[in-house]
Order: sequence, then C-alpha cells, then structure tokens
Amino acid sequence: MSIHFKNDIQKKWLNYGIATSFVFILILLFLLPAGYFDEGVSVCPSMAIYGKECLGCGLTRGTMHLLHGDWREAMYHNSLSIITTPIILLFGSYFCFRSIKNILT
Repeated sequence: MSIHFKNDIQKKWLNYGIATSFVFILILLFLLPAGYFDEGVSVCPSMAIYGKECLGCGLTRGTMHLLHGDWREAMYHNSLSIITTPIILLFGSYFCFRSIKNILT
C-alpha cells in the first residue's frame, strides 16, 4: 500500500510524526516502572472470551521487564518477548532513522 501526498510538506510531517512517536513511546516505556503492567485486567480477547492465554499473553509485561534488564521476569511472563523485543526495536529504529533522513532531505 502506498500513500500519495499532495506535496513534500505533508510527507515530511508524516515522517516527523512517525519518528517523534517512536521516540516518545520508547522514553515512556523506560520511565514507567518495570512492573507497571503486571497488575490489572487483561486486555487479551482470548483471555476475555475463553479464559485461556494466547501466545501473545504476557508479551507487554515481558517487554517491559526486558527493557528494564530483568531477563528472568521477562521469561516468566512470556518467553517470546526475548525474541520480539529486539526485533521491534530494530525495525522501529530503522523506520525512525529513515523518517529522520526523509525529513532532512
């Protein structure tokens, strides 16, 4: 899918928004305590409907603990967070730097 812009200013603003959003979310996750998402109601549809955890359950909690350096707790919540968090950070960084490059050119 391709987005067509009327002018380069719209494209630069979109790139600016993407880069700013990624950096803001990353900073916010670092500022929140590691156990911030450990308590509370699950938002997983599988958990709400069937009462069973899916493969993605605990991924947010695992990612938060992983970002704060707590590997053991991240593995406890969801072992896939060890794989998905670096992938998300790599792709997010790539798109962030690409957006910044598009803003500057």
